[in-house]
Amino acid sequence: ADGSVWVLSATILRQLSPAPGKGYLSVSYQTGVRVAVDNQGYPWVVQSNNDIYRWNGAQWVQVASEWTSAGGNVSSIAVAADGSVFISGLDVSGTGVWRYDPTTDNFDAFRMDAAQVAVDPGGHPWAIRKANGYVYKGSLDQTDQ
Repeated sequence: ADGSVWVLSATILRQLSPAPGKGYLSVSYQTGVRVAVDNQGYPWVVQSNNDIYRWNGAQWVQVASEWTSAGGNVSSIAVAADGSVFISGLDVSGTGVWRYDPTTDNFDAFRMDAAQVAVDPGGHPWAIRKANGYVYKGSLDQTDQ
């Protein structure tokens, strides 16, 4: 990424760039409530209805529609340095952390009970546990397949 800051409001997403002469880019967007930026500099936005979209440089593309149409509720979104996208939230199995799999266009579950998720430089998810507020680190080899 180029050091840009992305700012999400109710109807617009703005990229504030530090590059000389670049200024800012405004991208029309409706009902966005959460944003994270991937390693290519593209924003991922969670809408108020929990649909997840990624900007590909020209248009918004919905991702993992199967997960959200099955009742997934996203409470946070984070992106690792390698581009891995993680979300925390609630689905029919309970609260947890999921990692996006671009080959299946869906999220794979991690065995982590979490209200919020962040990702460290090594790609490990860190979660705030919903039950007690404790923070803990996840291992990358604990996906449920």
